[in-house]
Amino acid sequence: MVVVALTPLARLHAALDEALVCCRPEQAPLPPAEANRLWYGTANLLRGGVCELAEEAALGCELERYAGATEGMEPALRDGRRLCADLTSRLKMEAPSLYAVVKHSLKRNGDLRTHRGCERAVAEIGLLISTHAVLTMRERDALLLAARPLTTTASTSRRLPSLVLLCRGFFSPGYGPTNGWRSRTPESRTALALAEPWGGAAAADAFARRLSAAGPDLQQHSRALRAALPFLELPRRVWRRSASEGVTPPDAHQDGAAAEAALTSPADAATLLIALATSGPAGAEAASALREWACGALEADWREAGDPLAATPPLARGSAAAVCMYV
Repeated sequence: MVVVALTPLARLHAALDEALVCCRPEQAPLPPAEANRLWYGTANLLRGGVCELAEEAALGCELERYAGATEGMEPALRDGRRLCADLTSRLKMEAPSLYAVVKHSLKRNGDLRTHRGCERAVAEIGLLISTHAVLTMRERDALLLAARPLTTTASTSRRLPSLVLLCRGFFSPGYGPTNGWRSRTPESRTALALAEPWGGAAAADAFARRLSAAGPDLQQHSRALRAALPFLELPRRVWRRSASEGVTPPDAHQDGAAAEAALTSPADAATLLIALATSGPAGAEAASALREWACGALEADWREAGDPLAATPPLARGSAAAVCMYV
């Protein structure tokens, strides 16, 4: 009997197929142990799949240099494209709200024409599916509200690192009220407990209402503002949590009027962003710049726990997406 070893991308494809079943709206949340198993397993497979694409690209450059052609010698690129096409096709039918966010990964990565575009798309789609699969319905709403504007407004160089911070820092399953905190991990230094991140969907709805009431001049910048909000507001609440020695701050579990009130505090990120946006186009640009700054600062804080470049396989180190999987 001949045993055929599965490639990293094939194993990743199978794992994401399993995770996608859990993304269906009618699926009950996974038990904590199962959620962590799925999330950690997929995170490791994502590293392997993205690195397989990056290593093939590196080898392809060498082959082209010496042999002059690589036609028909790119099986990883073919498998990566198939993975993205299969998963987005299923999402469109089985989890349309997640599909509405994920679909931008194909378009904004050049429709997967190159290895680099395919690496980013595989990483982005894998992060969103594997994280969405282990959350409750309200947590999923909060994730998608934060991720949607990022997928449409963030620059190519910042989109994937921003999604890594969202999916592995703010929305990973280790922070749930039933799972407790994962101690001594880089993520735990920058993340809130998962229960109602930044006020949850209620706070996001409250922020959207404030934008709608502010008039057309502010609404035109709503995507940039919504993309920046979690990266500025969450670290503030992390600091408040640590300053109170683990006691949940009073604005962490909110609904309706309480979320609305918390988002009008003169010290919160939403008030800062709206003040910037109302100052004109330069203020809206400043809000986007603040998001870039916050992402970079949070990413640097994570990197203090270890060098992701050194952890990345040597042939894959030319790929920013591959290195990002080791942050």
